[in-house]
Amino acid sequence: MIRALDAANFFVDLAKSKNTDMTNLRVNKLLYFAQGWSLVRTGKPLFNDDIEAWDLGPVVPEVYVTFKPCGRERIQDTSDGYDYEMLSSSDIDLLLDVSDHYEKYATSYLVDMSHEPCGPWKKYHV
Repeated sequence: MIRALDAANFFVDLAKSKNTDMTNLRVNKLLYFAQGWSLVRTGKPLFNDDIEAWDLGPVVPEVYVTFKPCGRERIQDTSDGYDYEMLSSSDIDLLLDVSDHYEKYATSYLVDMSHEPCGPWKKYHV
């Protein structure tokens, strides 16, 4: 099983290769959706890291802290120690599918999607 930071780095690397923006807010929403997709496809989580319900939606604290120095700006590079080869082909397929599906949406819309009235974020956000 991979770490959430591995998946986040994959999304950052992919965005960089496509010359598109990846922010801390956006990568955390993609991780939330990737976790859900993994649970539906395989019955297993993609990563074991906790996802917390913050004001702007689901956040993986370790990922947030790692990319916090970027603020609201584009994440320029992956974090230290990232190695693409640690991901299995099924991990890569899932992450590519998530990226392809959500790339057409603005980050603000991903935030709205993660706040669905009956969704997990609403259930646990206090």
